[in-house]
Amino acid sequence: MLMSLTFSLLAALSLASASALDYEAVRAEISSLVRNQNCGPILIRLSWHDAGTFDAKSGSGGPRGAMRFTSGESGHGANNGLDVARQLLEPIRKKYPEITNADLWSLAAVVAVEEMGGPKVSWRPGRTDAASSSDSVEE
Repeated sequence: MLMSLTFSLLAALSLASASALDYEAVRAEISSLVRNQNCGPILIRLSWHDAGTFDAKSGSGGPRGAMRFTSGESGHGANNGLDVARQLLEPIRKKYPEITNADLWSLAAVVAVEEMGGPKVSWRPGRTDAASSSDSVEE
């Protein structure tokens, strides 16, 4: 019960913080990054790999920014090179510290798709970040 209450409180705090953030400004920063650095594909790959850890059977994994830690998921061979995408997004994350890595990475993919001529993709905030590398999914 306490764990459920704690998670609900953290989710509510994340959403409250998310609603105060100027997501259009974050989108504009990401758009500029994609245009200037031609980095759309790697931003999409980062988001894909972050979300791709979801396990329907256990309900674990999913987009939660666990690859930002030096151990755990970031060390998995399939995630090689994604440190480049994380480094590209780091100045934006520092400028907007209220945004979670999971939200930033997923928004970056959405903006990249749109900037590269793809369809408009609906997106909403609210993803929480993993607390530590121990929250990484097991291989």
